[in-house]
Amino acid sequence: MDFKILKDIFPNLNKEQEEAFFNFYKLLISENEKYNLTAITNEEDVLIKHFYDSLYPFKDMDLNGKNVLDVGSGGGFPLIPLAIIYPYMQGVAIDSNHKKIHFINLVCEALNLKNIKTYLGRAETLAHSELRESFDLVTARAFAPTNIELEILAPFVKVNGLLMTLKSKASESQIKDENRISKLLNLKVDNVLNFALPNMAGERRIVSYLKMRENAKKYPRDFSIIKSKPL
Repeated sequence: MDFKILKDIFPNLNKEQEEAFFNFYKLLISENEKYNLTAITNEEDVLIKHFYDSLYPFKDMDLNGKNVLDVGSGGGFPLIPLAIIYPYMQGVAIDSNHKKIHFINLVCEALNLKNIKTYLGRAETLAHSELRESFDLVTARAFAPTNIELEILAPFVKVNGLLMTLKSKASESQIKDENRISKLLNLKVDNVLNFALPNMAGERRIVSYLKMRENAKKYPRDFSIIKSKPL
């Protein structure tokens, strides 16, 4: 695996980390059919569309010492790449799919990643647990439409913490939703990052929100209500 692309954003990537990424790739491919993890299996495509895509939005941040939550983690993106880069980050993965959580645990054991915990369950339920408003950074990758995503994710974020949504390019209506709904959830758009993946592999739009105040206790609502009466 040619790590030059990752070294363009993380020049200090070391041999141990390179080995961890390669072993993660091998597990992703060997377990893919069993766990239905990804349609992307070519080595270069995984490097760009999973590893680079997961890491680029965080290239100017130091997450060591931070509590980071990844909602709807799936195959472990972006949390596992972040845990490899930031060994002193404390990461939590949430997914409602038992197989996906099992895979993340398998990877953590194989790579000796001690800085990830997993929770099996629905995020809108876990947002009313001890996880509520306890994270410096909450992120999700192609998780849900904006009006659903922000309601479910915001309650996990500490006051003055960040929520980052990782998506492809947005429509004008989605951008309007971001501004309108963020105000309802005590969020303020802090930064918008547009970037293109290497080798013309796609475009991305990352929105960062700063949490200004605690959320009302009713949020997030039951998913049936979120879906039928979105914000």
